[in-house]
Amino acid sequence: PAWLPAYPSVASVDLNITSPQGGTAVFKSKDDPAAITGFYEGVFNKAGMKVNKTTMQEAGQKASFVLIATKGESTASLSVAPDGENGSQVTLSYK
Repeated sequence: PAWLPAYPSVASVDLNITSPQGGTAVFKSKDDPAAITGFYEGVFNKAGMKVNKTTMQEAGQKASFVLIATKGESTASLSVAPDGENGSQVTLSYK
């Protein structure tokens, strides 16, 4: 949808499914999980959505993030996890 831009620094796309009911994208980026989460948190806030953020981190590891954003019947979810030493694995769904 127009309110949900693609992330500007995608290294590879593993899955991209769209339909009139919604969609899901799975991709990798060389960016840190916190940077990707911050980008989409801003997108969701700009769209007027209520955002719930969960952060998970084990000692000595980069954090993983989950965002759930809602507005009326629209929902978006984002899961961002570290992908090895550098980069992130991202799953983004919306309806």
